[in-house]
Amino acid sequence: MKYVVLIICLLIDTNVQAADMPADMPAVGKDHCGGCHEVEKKLYAPSFREIANKYRGDADAVKKMTENVNKGGTFGWNAGICMPAKGLGANDREIKAMIEFIVGLPAGD
Repeated sequence: MKYVVLIICLLIDTNVQAADMPADMPAVGKDHCGGCHEVEKKLYAPSFREIANKYRGDADAVKKMTENVNKGGTFGWNAGICMPAKGLGANDREIKAMIEFIVGLPAGD
């Protein structure tokens, strides 16, 4: 199943979604994550805002999210797809930057 998700994500034209991404988002978010996530609404996976809200107030949020991204999975979202480990090949620096961006999003719906 995870190979199906990987293939789907590779086929998605992330350049289309990247145009809607905030200017301050790390490039990895536009290049790797934007194929399945958007900031404000669910695409194929939860929005970055939903993810931020899930972890809001959790002192270990960055650590938990980093572990999740590194191992891949659904993380309890029941989105119907499974994120591949390392989010389609992002490196540790890129993952950290993206997680910090997500955690830094202000509260919202």
